[in-house]
Amino acid sequence: IVEVWHWTPLVMLIVLGGLAALPTEPYESARLDGASEWQLLRFITLPLIMPFIVVAAVIRTIDAVKAFDTIYVISSGGPGTASETINLYLYLQAFAFYNVGNASAVVVVFFAIIVALALLLLHVRERARWAA
Repeated sequence: IVEVWHWTPLVMLIVLGGLAALPTEPYESARLDGASEWQLLRFITLPLIMPFIVVAAVIRTIDAVKAFDTIYVISSGGPGTASETINLYLYLQAFAFYNVGNASAVVVVFFAIIVALALLLLHVRERARWAA
């Protein structure tokens, strides 16, 4: 809930900036052709703001992957391990339990996950760019 409260304004500003930058000509043309409001939204608005939505999703995903401080301050990963993330697990393994070998192995796997996620986001961004 804290993450949603914290990041929703930025995402909304990015999408609002995209909506403000939309050209009016496609809407006028579609209305002359008899398009409904649903068709305007589906076939004009969403494809035109998709690059902005992808940018917001990339920024939000990057921040979600590195989330540590909020979770540590609010719950320290608890109760039990209910809200423990990979970052918090790494911190606990390396600095609380002094299990540096296990933490190093988890960092390598975490790095592989981040690389795969970055490649996926780059692919999505390219698809959104070519679709527009």
